[in-house]
Amino acid sequence: MSRILHDIETRDDFKKLLTENRVVVIKASAIWCNPCKKIAPYVDDLFKQLPSNVYLICLDVDEGEDLSTFLRIRKLPTFISFVGEDKMDILESANPDNVKKFFQKVKLHADLLRKIKK
Repeated sequence: MSRILHDIETRDDFKKLLTENRVVVIKASAIWCNPCKKIAPYVDDLFKQLPSNVYLICLDVDEGEDLSTFLRIRKLPTFISFVGEDKMDILESANPDNVKKFFQKVKLHADLLRKIKK
């Protein structure tokens, strides 16, 4: 299974991922969203630096209305992290500094989860 998922569009598919022992990050965006387009390469670079127990769901809010509604996405881009079923952090911004801080928190969650598993 790839760590970058593009086909998770319903809350049921999403909930199945949360039962696993991993960190899941939602990147909610849309094709028409210019800030989403601008920050996408930076997000990809940050994600590549994360441990293997982190998964990224790329959610197009227009295609995945069920999941977008369930997650209460209001602004784009939105980033949400989960550890197991627990929602940890939310960022509604394309500011590179804020995005970097968000992914630093994700790395901390992933590292802690790996230590607990050992």
